[in-house]
Amino acid sequence: MEPQAQIELFFRLQRDRDDVEVGDVTLGTFDAASKVKDLRDHIRTFLEVDPEYQVVYVNRDGRRLKQLEAVGDTLLKEAGVEHGDAIVVKHAKLETWEDYLEQVKKLEDKSEKEIRGESRWSSTKEANLREELLKISEDAAKSFKTLEKTRFFSAYIPFKRIRDENVNRTGFLLLHIEENWFLKAVQAYFEKGNPQASVTCEIVKGAGMQTACLVKLESDDKSIAQYYAKFTAGMKPDLSLKSKDLQSSIFDLREIFVYRLLSLIKVGSKEVHVIRDAAESGYVYLATKIIHDFWTRDGRSVDATMEGKGKDEKKWGAIDEASRKVMEAQLEILVWLLGLKDLGMENKANYGYVETQIPEGGLAYELKIVDFTVQAEKRACKKPDKQRINEYVTAWKIKDKIDEAYAKMKKDDHAIAKRFKEDHEAYEKEDSKKEVATKNLCKYVEDIKGRLKMVQSQGNESLKRKPASEGEGNNEKKEKKEEEGN
Repeated sequence: MEPQAQIELFFRLQRDRDDVEVGDVTLGTFDAASKVKDLRDHIRTFLEVDPEYQVVYVNRDGRRLKQLEAVGDTLLKEAGVEHGDAIVVKHAKLETWEDYLEQVKKLEDKSEKEIRGESRWSSTKEANLREELLKISEDAAKSFKTLEKTRFFSAYIPFKRIRDENVNRTGFLLLHIEENWFLKAVQAYFEKGNPQASVTCEIVKGAGMQTACLVKLESDDKSIAQYYAKFTAGMKPDLSLKSKDLQSSIFDLREIFVYRLLSLIKVGSKEVHVIRDAAESGYVYLATKIIHDFWTRDGRSVDATMEGKGKDEKKWGAIDEASRKVMEAQLEILVWLLGLKDLGMENKANYGYVETQIPEGGLAYELKIVDFTVQAEKRACKKPDKQRINEYVTAWKIKDKIDEAYAKMKKDDHAIAKRFKEDHEAYEKEDSKKEVATKNLCKYVEDIKGRLKMVQSQGNESLKRKPASEGEGNNEKKEKKEEEGN
């Protein structure tokens, strides 16, 4: 029996509507028994276009012969495919990509030229341009979602890079701060992570100037968990088109880092989530798990905070003085060490405590920070007592937790991967490290470690621990018990 003749075919992707730009060519080998489904499987494996999105053309002698439409069980020979033919594959959503590029070009013309080209304009003109930018951005976002859903960028990897270079447009940021798109992104994120749960998102009335929503996860009409999702610092729905925040393409990685660090030292929420927006614009939202039985420093429960109801500052005064001083000292240290704002007397709604009964008797109070602003470059607060700093950074194991928080951002937060890489590269390019932008995360972490090293080296000879007060002792028992439980 004679061996079956081989059929060698040349495969390439069609990269534009008119097939002008020719990409890489690969060779595929089949035999006389091979069928159309074998060819389509080859395309899925090597060109990464799923069969349902494959538009396949047969080229011969440098010209397009026909579109391959034969069913899967048809032999290649019967389908009119011959040895030496070129198989040109177009993803069915290639035109959607070209539409997306046109939409991005419109955004560039409108935002980068019109906004920066105008020194003055009326409120009516700004409103009209804003509306136009939002409409174009919505269309672009829908196009992108279609491309992502059909694995378009798995086949056209270079196009993903082109796309990433074009996401930082004012129109996309407008979409990012649009309330409905914010809710869509948050809802989609938690539904994906909790497929068995019912997810609802409601705008928080008591969030003040900040846009935030309460996320509720339920199963069989029972609450599973609640989360507080919000814009990152500086992002507000009423930003003017001339705003520096609106024109900036950088969000602050330090904010995410501090949330992660506070979580690890048990001063923040147990869970921190970084959520990509619906337009995949490179901007993100933050969500933290609601802290059970949390009270703000100005006397508001979680429910009262969400609804913007009144406060009762007498609750703080009812806590024993020793416990209050412990929490105030911890807050003072973290504000100084991490360069935080909007805390302390400046904003009593952004931090507070939880109260728990301990087995030995009495109550333990734990400091909790739920919101803040990072402004390390303008650290105006007084440096706390060295012994106190050493005492708590040791208890928190903060040097290890700093590395853990940084590693977690580097490894897990895919939403910020591009920004994280840019941040690190900017830091590495500076020989002295002094000229790096103030919001650079690498520089920020280096500075924190530098302050810790300085304080600990100065205090090594005076680290003999003083007897703890009754309130401090209760807190230490609680912390020890938690560590043993973990």
